[in-house]
Amino acid sequence: MHTDSQAFRRENLDLNNSEAFSTFVLSKELWPNEALFELMALAQHHELPTRLLDWSKRSYVAAYFAASDALAEKGKFKDAEDKRFAVWVLDLEKLGLFQNFKLVSVPGSNNANIAAQAGVFTLLQQPIVRPLRFEGTTMLDEYFSEQPTCPLIKVTARLSESASVIDLCEKYGVTAASLFPDYYGAVKATMDARRKWLEVL
Repeated sequence: MHTDSQAFRRENLDLNNSEAFSTFVLSKELWPNEALFELMALAQHHELPTRLLDWSKRSYVAAYFAASDALAEKGKFKDAEDKRFAVWVLDLEKLGLFQNFKLVSVPGSNNANIAAQAGVFTLLQQPIVRPLRFEGTTMLDEYFSEQPTCPLIKVTARLSESASVIDLCEKYGVTAASLFPDYYGAVKATMDARRKWLEVL
């Protein structure tokens, strides 16, 4: 397990370090390097965009995130009744069929959100060919549309159902407060509850 430290930064992120420069810049291995996965996961869970894509092993957690975002955005649409939100399902048994596609699991011991959300990530790695740009898509649905088989299933619901989904998730103990075990989670859970009750009233 890697944690952020001066030693980790010196050994892996300092490009004045010839070994790090060789590993992360000169090497033709796939990008990003596996040594950075834990740090990337931590960054991703604090809203810094990375190449990782968040998933959960628990269906109610996935449903909560989709419904919470939908409920927060609902007021921006004039024709909200015609809009839908989606939960994507990934068939793990088919993942071995795809080149450069990885399921990334990181320890939850240094990332409380990972443990609370039963989180995992997927990653499309790309070959490094200096001095060329990265080639190939980084969009998962676009990548799978080019493959002979697709492990993705899209489940949708009407935007008007988002409050009901939040209510159902709450009954199973899945709220922002349980998924983000900090002050942010408490505030987000309060905002979700407020939006839900505004829909009911």
